[in-house]
Amino acid sequence: MGKQLFKYSEANKEKFLESDNITFNDGSTVSPEEIWHYLTEEAPVKYPSAFEVNLYQGNRGSRDETLPTSLKTRYLGLTFSARMEKAKDNGKSIAFIQGGQAVDPYTAADTIALRPGLVNQWNNGLEYGNDINKENLRRKKSKEKAFHDMSFEACQTGGYEHVQAGDLRIDVIAPYTVLRCSDISYGVEAHRHGPKKNVKLLNVDYPLRYQADKPWAIEYFAQNLRRLVNTLDEVTGRKTSEDDLLKAIKLHNTGRRLGTELAELWWSADVPPTNSDDRASMVSLGNLEVHGDVQASLSVLKGTSKKCLLIHVEK
Repeated sequence: MGKQLFKYSEANKEKFLESDNITFNDGSTVSPEEIWHYLTEEAPVKYPSAFEVNLYQGNRGSRDETLPTSLKTRYLGLTFSARMEKAKDNGKSIAFIQGGQAVDPYTAADTIALRPGLVNQWNNGLEYGNDINKENLRRKKSKEKAFHDMSFEACQTGGYEHVQAGDLRIDVIAPYTVLRCSDISYGVEAHRHGPKKNVKLLNVDYPLRYQADKPWAIEYFAQNLRRLVNTLDEVTGRKTSEDDLLKAIKLHNTGRRLGTELAELWWSADVPPTNSDDRASMVSLGNLEVHGDVQASLSVLKGTSKKCLLIHVEK
């Protein structure tokens, strides 16, 4: 007997098809019709673990079918691996970074910045047809191998393992230090001794607490960002200008502002307008790097307007 899979209801299709397209970094678009087809026809075959109705499935994303943003973020998540492969086929540079950091300089330097969770997501999506048990076993095996190759004491070993094993085409490992995992710099340095030697490495040093606002620390961090941009330019073969940086900062500020506005609206409601999963996914869109495509995240974020949420509340 086959496993029971979640299915999107046809009753919600017509309303979803009234929503906007998603626009990507390369200028391509995907329509609501194409998104619906993928979620209902292609994705359940490729990634049955993401649709399996199972007590042990863990966090498989929101299933609020009446909120267009829920379906679109689901689409971006399920197509993530294929989109990263396409980006690399088209010559795009990809950097492995730390979680919780701003990615404005990477965007300016025409580089996709992926935090550890996204690197793992890319790797997980390369294999099709797994149910939840097979998917979880595959992830645990990868993590165990990383523990042996690096250290069980270090954070984010899985991401480094994927790069070292040559499973992912990542061009540069260049995270900010001292943001989340304090041993992120250990991971970068340990990578120097692995078999994969053609990956550029850089620690972008961030001044410690109580130092960040001091004049020396500001200049020191600025120097580190210049080193980062120069390193990224060595990979891409282009020259990032001050104007490129300014445009990237303005772009990300737009995302941060929209994300903040959505968060304030959500918390100001007497009754939460969505479930907590959707609140988290909508607000995180403001980081713009969360789906590996700045323009796609901004496109979905703009569609998640105040009007959209208020209509959802009235339902």
